[in-house]
Amino acid sequence: MNRYNSLTVIGGMSMPQTILITLLLALSLSLSGCARSLSGSTYPRSDARQVQQAQMGTVQHVRQVQIEGTDSKIGAVAGGIAGGIAGSSVGGGKGQDIATVAGVIVGGIAGSAAEELGTRQLG
Repeated sequence: MNRYNSLTVIGGMSMPQTILITLLLALSLSLSGCARSLSGSTYPRSDARQVQQAQMGTVQHVRQVQIEGTDSKIGAVAGGIAGGIAGSSVGGGKGQDIATVAGVIVGGIAGSAAEELGTRQLG
């Protein structure tokens, strides 16, 4: 008999599973903000539409630039939840726990990337 039977929380998951999923979701959210583009043609949203210092001269070249997408963590949270649900439906026992954790991590990273890519703009 499972010693956590009385601690069922959400969707049949035990308390330790719920805590583990919550901690991993928080970890994936904190790491999702680390990835930025290193391209010289990509600028963060905070630099767009700001007052800039200008000097008199002749414009010799104009190029289009990429403005990075938003990083509101909504994509990471939604991806983590979807990944956790998908992972929890795989296998059983320890394998299911591992699949759930992997689903939360991969889903969080994928959701964050999808949010950033989906909100990029040309400037």
